[in-house]
Amino acid sequence: MRQVSHWMQAIALSLLLLVEAHAGQFVNLSVNGIGTLQTYVHIEPHTFDSRRVVLAFPPGAQHRGSVEFGLATWLSNLRDAGWTVISPAAPDKRLFVGPNLVWVPHLLEAMRKTYSIQFERVSVFGISNGGISALEAAARYPHLFHNVTVAPGLLLTDSRACKLSGVAVSLIVGEHDALWRDGAQTLAQQLDACGVEATLDVIPNGDHFAFQRIPFEMLHDKFLRRQ
Repeated sequence: MRQVSHWMQAIALSLLLLVEAHAGQFVNLSVNGIGTLQTYVHIEPHTFDSRRVVLAFPPGAQHRGSVEFGLATWLSNLRDAGWTVISPAAPDKRLFVGPNLVWVPHLLEAMRKTYSIQFERVSVFGISNGGISALEAAARYPHLFHNVTVAPGLLLTDSRACKLSGVAVSLIVGEHDALWRDGAQTLAQQLDACGVEATLDVIPNGDHFAFQRIPFEMLHDKFLRRQ
């Protein structure tokens, strides 16, 4: 009887954690063949919409604190609008670029299996370093994404611009964020030359944190491109 009781307690705890995760919390997602990735997940299984799934890369060092910063700003609006939000913290204190991009397709597959949901492509979003991650992920795995929105963001290698074919690209940058603004303008020209659907929005009087002044409706519309 004691052994059965322990099993019942374990099952109850697992169900409780699953319910909390659906409401929105950090979970350790087991990513097949790679390891465990600490990820913020917000999902409402009863109202899940496969067209409203966003992978959000955090800015800065991309650790848990960076993800929490996102939750206090732009991600909260997405949650309230009924989006499923997936925002991972970078493993081993390394950004989601280069070799660490291998996590991306496995992370999305882990979401499907863990939460028993079905989706094909998702939206991807990032700010600053997260914008770099978002563009690099979309260039490497374009079949996984409807659209990519960065505020701001750049590609590490210009030659990868044409690999974004089939993905709607939205570049947002502050007018006074000179380095990123110039880079975004160059990238927009490269995308145009490649025939990639892309828009560039320069926020008047904006600096590197211009994203904090972006109306949510503007972001929401961009996340629905190519849906």
